Amino acid sequence: MLAAALYRATGGAQWINKENWLDPLADCKTWYGVGCNNGQVTQLFLNDNGLAGTLPSELGVLVGMTTHLDLQSDSGDNIITGDPPPPARPCKCVRGTVNQGG
Repeated sequence: MLAAALYRATGGAQWINKENWLDPLADCKTWYGVGCNNGQVTQLFLNDNGLAGTLPSELGVLVGMTTHLDLQSDSGDNIITGDPPPPARPCKCVRGTVNQGG
């Protein structure tokens, strides 16, 4: 699962809100910060949610399926290194920026 790679790479167990992430019985529509269509992730809104780590290469595939991606951190809660990998296909809209952590 591509979303699981993001969860593991950015310290998902320590996220501020991780409701239903990686729950095999939960529909992805119930995961915090995720929008889905027909069981596929189409939106990620995880801004200011305590993500910390390096963006995984798998994110490129996930971004290719996603219409919105928001990982920005106005409050400094997200400390992410690396640039989002190029998507398999372009996003319709990529929102936010990735703060470069130290």
